[in-house]
Amino acid sequence: MSINSPNIYFCIVRNNRLAFENAKHSVESFISDRMNHYCVQYEFCDDWPALDSRVAELIAEGLPSINYVAVVDVMNPFTDFSLAERMAKYLSQTQKASCVSDGAVPGTEISGMLRLEAFENKKFSFIDIGTGDNGLVRWETQAKYNNQLNLYKYKRIKMFFALIKRFEDLPSLSIQDLFDRLSSDQAFEILSAFGENLKRISYSCCPHCQGGLTPLTNTMSQPFCGYLPTSRPMYHECESCGLVVQSPSIDPSEVSAIYDRWDKQDFVKSENNPYTANSVRCDFSRIIENLPKHTRSLDLGGGIGNFSKYLHQAHPNWDVTHSDFEIKAGASDGVRSRTLDFTSNAIGVEQYELITAWEVIEHIPYHQLKFVLKNIYDALVPGGFFVFSTPDFDSPACRSFDFYALCPPFHYLVFGERWLRRYFSDSKDFDIFDTRHCSDFLDDALNWYSYGAKTSPSLALRGTAKILHTIFEMDVDNSIRNKLSAIGMGTEIVVTLQKK
Repeated sequence: MSINSPNIYFCIVRNNRLAFENAKHSVESFISDRMNHYCVQYEFCDDWPALDSRVAELIAEGLPSINYVAVVDVMNPFTDFSLAERMAKYLSQTQKASCVSDGAVPGTEISGMLRLEAFENKKFSFIDIGTGDNGLVRWETQAKYNNQLNLYKYKRIKMFFALIKRFEDLPSLSIQDLFDRLSSDQAFEILSAFGENLKRISYSCCPHCQGGLTPLTNTMSQPFCGYLPTSRPMYHECESCGLVVQSPSIDPSEVSAIYDRWDKQDFVKSENNPYTANSVRCDFSRIIENLPKHTRSLDLGGGIGNFSKYLHQAHPNWDVTHSDFEIKAGASDGVRSRTLDFTSNAIGVEQYELITAWEVIEHIPYHQLKFVLKNIYDALVPGGFFVFSTPDFDSPACRSFDFYALCPPFHYLVFGERWLRRYFSDSKDFDIFDTRHCSDFLDDALNWYSYGAKTSPSLALRGTAKILHTIFEMDVDNSIRNKLSAIGMGTEIVVTLQKK
């Protein structure tokens, strides 16, 4: 099979992120198989400066067999050759020097294309592509498929590897055939278990009140895992109580398998750290007078330990303990570390004055929730505090850009403030001491809305994301963010419970 514009030469730019777990070889082999199947000319460039040098050579050579150079990021393994043809045709018709595209499924797009003869007397730099009088090709495959296939998240690299291992013909598939394959039962079984061969459970009704479930269709691309087809909704809202449940989901007996090196690497590489002195999460002013000078604290599911590190720095007299599954259980100097699966193992008996869990309880299947809360209750001293945060489905900010559906298959449940208040109002173990709102989404608004402006499925949503990016770019003193959180417009709710 070959494309209709044989005079396109593809330059694929490497990325050192693929050094992790030797992913480079497998990804480049897949791309080579895809390029060879479609009978196109291509080569790999070590980095972006190397690309500039190579394109300058191609311009100087003036080969009659090459009219256009398509620049592809190696992190976009599923090159859309129909898009390449369209971009070449656009340049031929308009006689523009170069163009970029807008609206392609991330992971399939072409970073830019240039018409070689237009650069014969110019110094080439890729950074100039798409600027000035150069062109823009609208390509609305994301509006149709609404997915995320690039490899800039390590979780997505894992999904990619699981798929290419299962389906040998993947390099040859057109974009349409690729998404048909992702919607198949065989592929969905792999994707909904995070690329693992794990048992799954499904809900026919709400596990809390047995109400009917309504599927929630994503309208925003998947920023973390990707590859899940929009035709197979993972999240469902209870028509009666409003709880949102993931179905299908991984059987709890095997859930620890998904907290692996790929998941950990995303956190290690993330530059976002919400645990600072100015963070709502770290504001303990309302409970501090009720805590002893040498408070014993435990952070559950603490990931790579950023919160415990902050707590030790802010309260050096405290005995701070960080915990998580074994792969993430390391902690910084001055912080204790526990390997702990608190969903099945006892935490302790009246061992802590403060227990925290940031963005953790949504990772717990509903039928384990009572055990977990009793486990925390037992581990607290009388009058001790349990402080947790979780996405608040009642907040428009949480529903905006599908923030609530951020992390399948890791997030089993999505709560709302009203649901949580009803649930804990009946508790014999805890009183609701305080609630407030925070927002990982708004704290990191510039990155989130920049992402949305590039990957949202519709022109309207991409435009909305650009407007919001501009608004929060002007919010240098965080006044808008703080006001939104103060009126309950944060993406997460922070709940403080006190042991009775």
